Amino acid sequence: MMIETRAEGVMILAKAAGMSWSTVRAIINMRDELSGTAPTDLQTCKATYERLRPATAQQVLRFHRMQQQNSSAAA
Repeated sequence: MMIETRAEGVMILAKAAGMSWSTVRAIINMRDELSGTAPTDLQTCKATYERLRPATAQQVLRFHRMQQQNSSAAA
C-alpha cells in the first residue's frame, strides 16, 4: 500500500491500527517523498481519516484478506 498512487490504503491500515492523524500524515509525506510523486492533498486526507470509523477500516481489511486468499487458492 505504500507504493500505491493513492493514500486510502495507508489510511485504512492506520485507522485499523489506531494511529493518530499526525502519524498518518508523516507516513503519507514519507511515501510521497520516496515515490517522487506529487504531494498528496493532506487536508482532504485528514477529513477522510477523521470520518473513517475503526470498525469500517477493520471490515475493509477483512475483505481484502479474503480476496487475497481466494486469488491464492485459485492460482
